[in-house]
Amino acid sequence: MTIHLIINILIVACSGLAGWRLARRGSRSARMTIVAAALVGVAGFALSRRPDIFTMIFPFSSAVFYADFWYPFAIMMLIPAALRFGRTRFHRIRIALLCLVLFGLSLKPYKSWFLPIQESREHIMDENGVCRQSTADTCSAAAAVTLLHHYGINSTETEVARLAHTRPGSGTSRLGLFRALKILTRGKPGMRVRIVRCDGEGLLRRNRPAVITVGLTENPRTEEEIKAATLWNWQPGAVHDVTFLGRDETNPSKIRIGEPEFGLEKWDAGALDFLYKNMAIFIEG
Repeated sequence: MTIHLIINILIVACSGLAGWRLARRGSRSARMTIVAAALVGVAGFALSRRPDIFTMIFPFSSAVFYADFWYPFAIMMLIPAALRFGRTRFHRIRIALLCLVLFGLSLKPYKSWFLPIQESREHIMDENGVCRQSTADTCSAAAAVTLLHHYGINSTETEVARLAHTRPGSGTSRLGLFRALKILTRGKPGMRVRIVRCDGEGLLRRNRPAVITVGLTENPRTEEEIKAATLWNWQPGAVHDVTFLGRDETNPSKIRIGEPEFGLEKWDAGALDFLYKNMAIFIEG
């Protein structure tokens, strides 16, 4: 992690230097620099919302370490150009202070780098090949272990949580889980990890094991959502990772789910319509 942090710092420093060099060329160049910085920030925000696209552009296990540098990169490029438009010393001081506040806020995602890795209490693989989560923050790690087990790759919740940088109180990011699966399938011929954005119908068409994110909206409105909240004890607004194991062979209207909390379950396929968050991680091959 240290080497990636150093690279992030160097990239951000280079953006500040580039912004300073461009701002010195004149007001027109400074304006173009501001526009470029804004575009970088917007692009970074868009990619942070689409890990499937991000991993297509950066298909590396270390991609998780470069998901948040866009914002300090854009602001460091912006600062020299913005200062050029200060008419008085007081204006320049105000601009500088505002930019520094924005830069400080842009560093907020980096705090997770320095939090301790979530440690599991125990590792349990049940008789159905479902890994049971040992803490509230390791559902993603446990679901990934179940997925790996399906392909004959042995791992543990602790190992996946460490590789995915699972943090207490915040769990595991999509890119973190992508990193863990990339590392653990390394050297396996023909295997490729992919984050895929697809709806419930697309997931059923693929009918392949995947780690999926499920959960209710914060304000359940439909009859199915209210039933899930009241009868099945789903917490509105909370998200949870499970392993989709495909349609049930004896009853195609049901799907098999590796639930890290409760083990192997069979859900109505229609539950995907209001629980599934349209993002899945597959191991192809």
